[in-house]
Formats: sequence, C-alpha cells, structure tokens
Amino acid sequence: MMKRAPSRLLLAAAFAIVAKAADACPYCDSEVGKAVSAGIFNGDFATNAVATLFPLAILLTIVWLIHSGFPPLDEVFGIVGRNTMRSNSKHPSIRGTDHDK
Repeated sequence: MMKRAPSRLLLAAAFAIVAKAADACPYCDSEVGKAVSAGIFNGDFATNAVATLFPLAILLTIVWLIHSGFPPLDEVFGIVGRNTMRSNSKHPSIRGTDHDK
C-alpha cells in the first residue's frame, strides 16, 4: 500500500494541474467576469498582493516569536522588573508587603 501512495499523489497533482475548475464558473466567460479578471490582474497586481499579504507576514512573525520563546521585554528594552520597582517604591501600601518575597 505504501508503494501506491507516491503514484496516487502524483496522479492527484496531475489532475489538479490539468483540471480546469474555472470552466464550471458561469461568470468567468461573461463580460463581468472578464472585467473583474482585468481589474485584478492588472499592472498593480504585485503591489496589491504584497499589501494584502503583509498583515499575514506580521501575524506569522508574531506567532513565530511566541513559539520560539523570544526574550522577555526587560532583557530586550532594559525595562526594570516589577519586583525591583516595588521594593524601591515610596508608597507605603506597596513597600514592605509580604508578596515581594
């Protein structure tokens, strides 16, 4: 059965390339379909594609940063940690509390 898997995959890829799903679309051969196609695939196609996919790139970068375990903000930006701020605070309700330990 494993020997048949690559041949099935190749056959499925061939059908996907050769098959014309757009032939089933009743609007693609009409004037409206041609106008829409001309509006999409014009000289600004590359610019529009980049502008459309840019937020996806940002989202994937954020997901990658979270997944890879990027360093905490205090290491990146030199932010003073919360515990240091509490111990140096002059406010009596924050300074000297038990939850600083």
